[in-house]
Amino acid sequence: MPIKKVLIVTRNFPPLIGGMERLNLHICQALAKIYDISVAGPKGSSKFHEQKSFVEFSAAPLWLYIFSSLIKTTWLALKNKPDFVFCGSGAAILAGFFAAKITGAKLVCYLHGLDIVANSVIYQNFFVPLIKKSDLIFVNSNHSKELAINAGIDRNKINILSPGTTLPSMQNRISLEEGFRQEYNLDTNPFLLIVG
Repeated sequence: MPIKKVLIVTRNFPPLIGGMERLNLHICQALAKIYDISVAGPKGSSKFHEQKSFVEFSAAPLWLYIFSSLIKTTWLALKNKPDFVFCGSGAAILAGFFAAKITGAKLVCYLHGLDIVANSVIYQNFFVPLIKKSDLIFVNSNHSKELAINAGIDRNKINILSPGTTLPSMQNRISLEEGFRQEYNLDTNPFLLIVG
């Protein structure tokens, strides 16, 4: 059985910095273990993934991102004929939708809260209707799922995929603890660290 092809399209990917960018990198790495991956991402993103098939586009200004991501993602989709197009956020849905439409691929979108409630008439009237046409939608939390349902997205298409975290190697536990204590002037006193 041939390996399925997945085209990942996202504006949120390293070298841009943030939680969504790190999440999309981890999704790319995880999918690459199973599928044949191609990536449509922001300029410089190819330094962070190991895929041979990719295109890069400007992440800003917004009008240039929309235009260049649409053209380049469509070209990559026609070249590779993916089985699935995975949008790393609602902002990628325009390019992702057309790439899936012209190749007959299934459309998958990962949504974050702001992807659903963005305060923009253009986004709400053009992007959200395309998001609703996705074959499968992942959201990052129960709260985002409720926002998506309230926005009219079919609840049967929605699945929760928590972002998770990457834990540091415990081989250097002693030096990490000492460094943490020094950075926050904790000496050898006991302390309680609460992470929310």
